[in-house]
Amino acid sequence: MDEEAAEVVKKIFRLTVEGMGPYQIAKRLTEEKIGKPSYYQATRQRGNFKTMCDFETPYNWTGGSVVRILERPEYMGDTVNFRSHKESYKDKKAVKNNSDEILVFQDTHEPIVDRRTWYMVQELRKTVRRVDTGGKGSLLTGKLYCADCGGKMHYRRSTTRAARDWRGIPNGGTERTSAGFNCSTYNSSRKQYKQVCFSHSIKEDTVKQLILETIRYALKSVRMDEAAFIKNMRSASEVRDKSEVKKLKADFSKKEKRFADLDLLIKKVYEDNAMGKLPDRRYEMLSSDYEKEQQELEISMQEIREKLAQFEDDTDRTEEFLSLVRKYTDIQELTPAIVNEFVDKVMVHKIEEIDGERVQEIEIFLNYIGKVELPVQELSEEEMAAEEKKRKRRAYSRAYLKEYRKKHRPEIRRVIEGAREADKQKQMAEAEASADGLLHTDGTEQVAAMVAGENKIIVESSLPTKEEVKAKYGR
Repeated sequence: MDEEAAEVVKKIFRLTVEGMGPYQIAKRLTEEKIGKPSYYQATRQRGNFKTMCDFETPYNWTGGSVVRILERPEYMGDTVNFRSHKESYKDKKAVKNNSDEILVFQDTHEPIVDRRTWYMVQELRKTVRRVDTGGKGSLLTGKLYCADCGGKMHYRRSTTRAARDWRGIPNGGTERTSAGFNCSTYNSSRKQYKQVCFSHSIKEDTVKQLILETIRYALKSVRMDEAAFIKNMRSASEVRDKSEVKKLKADFSKKEKRFADLDLLIKKVYEDNAMGKLPDRRYEMLSSDYEKEQQELEISMQEIREKLAQFEDDTDRTEEFLSLVRKYTDIQELTPAIVNEFVDKVMVHKIEEIDGERVQEIEIFLNYIGKVELPVQELSEEEMAAEEKKRKRRAYSRAYLKEYRKKHRPEIRRVIEGAREADKQKQMAEAEASADGLLHTDGTEQVAAMVAGENKIIVESSLPTKEEVKAKYGR
């Protein structure tokens, strides 16, 4: 094994687990002046690299080079054959083979990274991580899912906006919105002017705090009584697995029955067409629809088979979680590496209103052990009385503000609509004055500029000041 190259490969996998993307890793390696793969091979007189390498840029890594390293199973000890083929011996371009034509031989040589790390990296790379204009993304991206539709939760970054008073009118100040997550299905449906699913909105800081408390609770449980923890996790895992297997088998039976029904329908329309009862055009349309549905069912049934096989092959994984716990003495804050190693997924339920209070259920699933529930904190009589007092105060405040807004709503609307109308009149007056000015100039040049889009003016939006708010709303 080439130890020097192996260290670079290990570093690339480690940085990926810590939350960095291929292009961020390429930038880091370039800054640290680590030789790119072609330069490394050329300096050792290997292959065609000694003549094809660009020696003027020995450290210029690219994201594509990092991606190719991350995708190679050879680094976990496997050998892969028949990746591609050529249609003819005359062809120079190779064609990629399908997965069923590729042969993989496991554990044929010493691995550079362990199998679990390699698979973890492939899972991490499934999710597209977007960063905001400040270069910061969320370390929870790809971990949160909607509990109702199963879609991923989209990240909503923190922004600065104009502050408003209780009436909804700007007060001249600014406020910072909290970063959070929303259901991706709900977001997409809003663009099509129809509601599918619900927002499931939740603050990022809230989820982080719950995940941190869950991980720390699991660590504490292991250290206090490891035997009891193993027993509880194994019994809970057995119940979950049986329930999940039962659901999968029921779903498989339903799809299998539909698949058989489609076979009969395809046979029937063929016979009707052959006997002249069904026109050719109608037959082709129905046959195509049935075959398409069968293909989709076949893919879905194969996925269910793989899941059932995984349940059968999986053994108790509590020991793997214990080995992970022993790596950490105490966790004070979340990092990308901790989140990726501990957290499997987080299911976010929609907000419900119970006794006038907004309640939202969050399910946290850790790797190897599944769902972990935090113990319910028992309150003393004094604490319960204090919480009840706070609840009544919040309910009274909500009811009071609701009635107050209802009473003053006509006045609020009049103020807002008056300000909008004034803005509209001002804009119209400015447009009319500008149009009058254009009438006395060379119209040909002005029209040409408009057609070319050269008359566009980019206006930088800004938050209103207190003086502007006072002038606009009369406050």
